[in-house]
Amino acid sequence: MQYSIRTKRGESIIYIILWLVIVLMPVFISKTDSGLNWSRVQREWFRLLPFAIVFLVHNYLLFPHFFITNKRILYFTTIIFLILVAGLFADFVGDIFDLMPSETKRIPADPMRMQGPPQGPPLRMGQEPPGPRPWHITFIDNVLVSILVVGFNAAIK
Repeated sequence: MQYSIRTKRGESIIYIILWLVIVLMPVFISKTDSGLNWSRVQREWFRLLPFAIVFLVHNYLLFPHFFITNKRILYFTTIIFLILVAGLFADFVGDIFDLMPSETKRIPADPMRMQGPPQGPPLRMGQEPPGPRPWHITFIDNVLVSILVVGFNAAIK
């Protein structure tokens, strides 16, 4: 599969636009009346890091070296391994940020993983409040996002 310079340029423009939207989204979401919440922006950028690494590894190493050269079995096994590692790493990155000192981050930990009842409907008699979000749910979410990153990248190529 030979790419012309025009195709590579168009592909690069698509990637730049998509990643600019992804990176700037936390900036637009974190605006408050008192200004921009840079701690939250930093946290969201930190959480995007594993998915950016998945994109870069897939785009510049795995796809050109394995898929284009018809080493498909090696390509798919490597992709599965990369996605599983990214799922674990993304959960680990969120935990690292949650452990940072409070001077560094001024926002609470991930609300889905916080202890205590959510601010929702009252609990029924005998019903226990939900605990922290289970790690396997976060892992599945991260794996699904990694699959989407790889899939969109392969579709654009």
